[in-house]
Amino acid sequence: MKRFCVKCGKESVNLIESLCVDCFLEANSVLNFPKEIRVDYDRRSDKVKVGTHWLPNADPAYAEILEHEVKRLAKPKKLLVENLSFSFVPGEKSVAAKISFETELQGVRLPLHFDSKLKFNNTISDASMKIASYYHEAIIQIRFMEKVPLKEEQDGLNIILAELDVEKAKEELSVAIDVKKERGGYDVLVGSKKAARKVADRVAKKFHGEVNYSNKLLGQDGNGKEKYRHTFCLRFPVKI
Repeated sequence: MKRFCVKCGKESVNLIESLCVDCFLEANSVLNFPKEIRVDYDRRSDKVKVGTHWLPNADPAYAEILEHEVKRLAKPKKLLVENLSFSFVPGEKSVAAKISFETELQGVRLPLHFDSKLKFNNTISDASMKIASYYHEAIIQIRFMEKVPLKEEQDGLNIILAELDVEKAKEELSVAIDVKKERGGYDVLVGSKKAARKVADRVAKKFHGEVNYSNKLLGQDGNGKEKYRHTFCLRFPVKI
């Protein structure tokens, strides 16, 4: 015996509650997806907050936000989520998003489509606040094993700044907060101790230099933990 939709009369082997897929979706909300999602946005770094991380303001971050929201809403309903896809149209203060995925009800595959908007909430990240307040955990001292011309000192500085840019893609505090000209070289104030150590060690290895480490106790933080300023003295050979 042929099966047909009780609403539109279309014959189909895929019926849900005696309705074809189109009529079922027209009459039922399988998932209530929000029309708008607020997203923290840091204008200084042009990054958006995804969970506990700040990511570049671009499609991969939007997709991660929406994927988390889809799965969060689908989980209590025990809905299958497959072939999840997104498309985005960025605006000045928001991003229009289209979300599509497939699920299954009563053995019938259902295509689901939603329109939503990621609306930016202007704020400032912890890293941006620290950078703005001249926060730095470390100093890279650029020095040479013998006296060199000013141009070579500047070449050493440019090498360090370029390596910090590489680290910045991994950690926002991996930036030069300030650069100070000192006798025989430069002092580069770096937001992240970890980045300063990695850059100093990597550059020393590449150019056959050496690194000497020291630290200075600054006091204690609000939790009673001792705070230190870390210094990495990088000594280049005469010729870089």
